[in-house]
Amino acid sequence: MARMSELGKATKFPEGVKIELKGNVSLQKVQAMVEECASGQCRCCGPEFIKKASYLKVEGEDGNVAIYIKGNNMTVPQVEQNMSQCDKELSLV
Repeated sequence: MARMSELGKATKFPEGVKIELKGNVSLQKVQAMVEECASGQCRCCGPEFIKKASYLKVEGEDGNVAIYIKGNNMTVPQVEQNMSQCDKELSLV
């Protein structure tokens, strides 16, 4: 099973935080997860985090996916906390 906290690494970039997911990760599953987060329907992102995240974008391909999160004072620790609470299955199989 491949989960966000196992596959992902969060790093700061000028406008926000980037999560890089490498290995056994499905682009389609990550896109579906981010859509749930953006709509406020996921269990890992609290309402304050969603309000703060003004921009969520997924790029890449199976095995190498990036999530870009922009927002007012978005920090790596905030993103890592949400990553640790996410139990979505993101593996290719």
